[in-house]
Amino acid sequence: MTFIFYDTETTGLSGAFDQVTQFAAIVTDDEFNVLDELNLRCRLKPHIMASPGAMRVTNVGPKAIQGAPLSCYEMTGKIRAFIEKWSPAILVGHNSISFDENMLRQMFFQGLHPTYLTNTNGNSRLDVLRLSHAVASHQPEAINVPLNDKGKQSFRLGHLVEANGLTLDNAHDALADTRATLALAKYLKGRAPQVWDDLYSCRSRHTVEAMLKAHPLFLFTDRAFKRPTILAGAIVAHPKNPAAVAVFDLEYDPEVYLDADQLELQRLLKASPRPIRVMKTNNLPIMAPFRGQPLEGVDPVIAQKRLDLIRQHPTFAATVAAAMASQADEFEAPDHVEQSIYGGFPSRRDQKVMEDFHRAPWSERYALLSRFDDRRYQEFGERIIYAEAPDTLPPERLTALKAWHRERHTTEDEVPWLTIKKAQDELATIKDEVTDEGALLVAEIEEYLSALVNRQS
Repeated sequence: MTFIFYDTETTGLSGAFDQVTQFAAIVTDDEFNVLDELNLRCRLKPHIMASPGAMRVTNVGPKAIQGAPLSCYEMTGKIRAFIEKWSPAILVGHNSISFDENMLRQMFFQGLHPTYLTNTNGNSRLDVLRLSHAVASHQPEAINVPLNDKGKQSFRLGHLVEANGLTLDNAHDALADTRATLALAKYLKGRAPQVWDDLYSCRSRHTVEAMLKAHPLFLFTDRAFKRPTILAGAIVAHPKNPAAVAVFDLEYDPEVYLDADQLELQRLLKASPRPIRVMKTNNLPIMAPFRGQPLEGVDPVIAQKRLDLIRQHPTFAATVAAAMASQADEFEAPDHVEQSIYGGFPSRRDQKVMEDFHRAPWSERYALLSRFDDRRYQEFGERIIYAEAPDTLPPERLTALKAWHRERHTTEDEVPWLTIKKAQDELATIKDEVTDEGALLVAEIEEYLSALVNRQS
């Protein structure tokens, strides 16, 4: 199988309102022999600002970002082409499931490309952060996990690499972090091959569902809990979201709960301790077949009897499913189009219009926008033209988009994106902490913000 190890650097932490500024990838075969490499940087979209904090972390200032060779739209197309070239593949990052993948999805969504490119067309995902969690839980002697300043385990990439005798040069550069992620994955696979194989079996919803069928008793690890790893058995999938599966912690006696009503089970789904947890099968859960591993407080024979009781009960699974469904919040329409990524898939017609849009000369692209059935894509298409070829917009639309752009930067309302005022406040905090070494970068950021202010006046 082909692996695409990758990392991103971004303007901030919000998938919807920040953007990727650097994308790096290393393609390998299943023996980790390098087959290809990519390293791309892009400029900011006109309406997006770089966070002073993010620039401080990456040590890449506004001049370097704005001097990048590609626009964000151009880089998005190149990333898509690269992934498609090597598909089907397994995309691997460090903390990628929680962060980098969300950034990529928004990049594709707002760039009029297939949103779920990383887990469709035969592609699936692994995350070396979760691999590290799994090794630390199931084979702790195979990994050195350092402690942070608060005395807690640190799974940050740089800390793990250093603690395990690997190399990370130029941290917070996407290509350097990708190389370190590859090195850590190779190291952990060699040290804990069974743990690697188990997580590999969780790389997609379909592979997790196959494991659940083959192994009724399994270990499930969720580090959000004080006792992360439990011996579990599946109860039922969410009636509206099959990727959310309720599992029972078999340390507990289920007889206490089998005849509970829906309200009691709703409370149980939020209780602490929590005998029923929800596992997301499409989000790389850390699970492994139970092979008789010793687990404190759990007798495997008793656990199997408890699972049999759950599965034989006539109403328990249905009541749990109803409790899960009733917990779901009512869907609220998002305030901003960037937040509508889960608002439905594009129709076949809209998919075709997207491809026509990417192929057409800039002078013809605005006319294509009226062919979209979904207004989200019309809005994103206008923004792309505004960033790439503003002179091809009708004068009234260009005027309106300039006003929108100005409002995005200057509003003092409570908004979920970075404004000039927020950036100035962030910079003031940084200035109080900066050393002489960072003074030049701070001065450059100050100059960047001043120029933005002057541009709006």
